[in-house]
Amino acid sequence: APLKAGLGCALLEESRGADFGLNEFGQETTAKAKCLDRVRVLGGNTFVFEVGHCQVWRCSSRVSLRASAAPPAGAGVEVGSPADDGEDTVSFLSFHGTYLQVESVHKVVVANSKTDGPDSRFQILPNSDGTVALFAPGSGYVSAQPSFALIADRPEVA
Repeated sequence: APLKAGLGCALLEESRGADFGLNEFGQETTAKAKCLDRVRVLGGNTFVFEVGHCQVWRCSSRVSLRASAAPPAGAGVEVGSPADDGEDTVSFLSFHGTYLQVESVHKVVVANSKTDGPDSRFQILPNSDGTVALFAPGSGYVSAQPSFALIADRPEVA
């Protein structure tokens, strides 16, 4: 995901050109290695790569990195931004009378709480194909795992 300056992350360098293009085998690996070399030279700790484009970033923490990750264009919210309570904000009440919540490890669980709170609110965001995505403010988009667990840690809809 692209990064947004601020929130603990700073762009150190942005480079474009053939150095970051496909190699003779049509692969990105050589260009990504060159981008990683720039990270090391500049003292960064992460990079954003697209063919022909390398951005070197320094983020103060993993939390800052996640908060700076911008969702895809048109999604309408930033990861880590607070939800505006409104028509697109929902809570899920289980048949046990308790709410689904996002734990500190980003796992969505049926909590013991019978009261609605910030950790049990989700935003419903429309996708271009007519489906919707659930976004947990401060955590990320919710995804279903092969184990049937729900995790709220995605910086963008996958």
